[in-house]
Amino acid sequence: MSVFYKEYLLFRDGWDEDSEKEIEEKLVQCASSPSWQNQFLPAFVEMLKREQFIKIMECLDKDKNLEFNRGFVAAIDLVLNRLDRIHIKARPR
Repeated sequence: MSVFYKEYLLFRDGWDEDSEKEIEEKLVQCASSPSWQNQFLPAFVEMLKREQFIKIMECLDKDKNLEFNRGFVAAIDLVLNRLDRIHIKARPR
């Protein structure tokens, strides 16, 4: 079962902390790979930060949906923080 499908089931069936921990453990395993740490993660974080910047600029435009954009920016912050935690857990000890 894919990680993304399990993530969908996690929210469809309610909050299941065991499933969330299992998903995070799989992501930590992936994050321990050198290609994840040196190539994928930096590029993905940069892409998220660029999207966040675009939404921040849209927030300054009064014609845009301000509340949605603020929520989007906050959600990206949460994703970036979670990626940081996963990256820290994946570091060799």
